[in-house]
Amino acid sequence: MTRWIPCILWSMLANPWPACLLGAAAIVQSPGEIPIACDVDVVVVGGTGGAVEAACEAARRGARVFLLSPRPYLGIDLCSMLRLWLEESEDPASKLATACFGEERFAVPSVVKSAMDRALFEAGVAYLTGCYATDVL
Repeated sequence: MTRWIPCILWSMLANPWPACLLGAAAIVQSPGEIPIACDVDVVVVGGTGGAVEAACEAARRGARVFLLSPRPYLGIDLCSMLRLWLEESEDPASKLATACFGEERFAVPSVVKSAMDRALFEAGVAYLTGCYATDVL
């Protein structure tokens, strides 16, 4: 069982340098309680089509799944890279790919995003966008 905390202090953003590089002997953290936001079996980190497919498949196999994406939307491999078409040699390999690209083999970012939202919702996968995992218990 994995326990995931979605929003612990952004310590890596505040100080991205490891303590050993800064000459510190150890990092001391004060004791305290960390609230558990989600109790799941599988945590998928990423907002790509592959991450959404993996999360949906794990849920279909009975796992309690949580997906988190660093961007404020899903489909980052297609939408942020503006790779919104299939090559002639490519065919949609899944129900999700077909929902994203349709018969025309060309996608619109809003369609990609809503298709991925819908796939997670239908599979019962909880998700959060615009965040980073900073600690796992």
